[in-house]
Amino acid sequence: MMKLVNEDHPVLREPCKLVDFNEVDVNKLSMQLIDTMLVADGIGLAAPQVGLSFSMFVIGDKDTQMTVINPSIIHYSEEVVKTEEGCLSFPNLWLKVSRAESIVAKYYNE
Repeated sequence: MMKLVNEDHPVLREPCKLVDFNEVDVNKLSMQLIDTMLVADGIGLAAPQVGLSFSMFVIGDKDTQMTVINPSIIHYSEEVVKTEEGCLSFPNLWLKVSRAESIVAKYYNE
């Protein structure tokens, strides 16, 4: 398991770098992020949450996981939904967050 950074870590407030597939072992990093997410009982985990300034995250549960690398939003709906969300880097904090109801994104997987 990788170590989660706490809420005041500077990496959580800086823009992420695109993943360079020639320099990063994305399969290994993907598995490490997934393992860390599952052990921490999360449903998503981004590379900055373990101190790595990469544009990469994983989502899922114990049965199904997905890795997203270098995502970019192509389109988002004007309709907004508000749901309660938490974050592994901000334990015990739950907030109502407004997000686009749907998006179209492009990304790489592992």
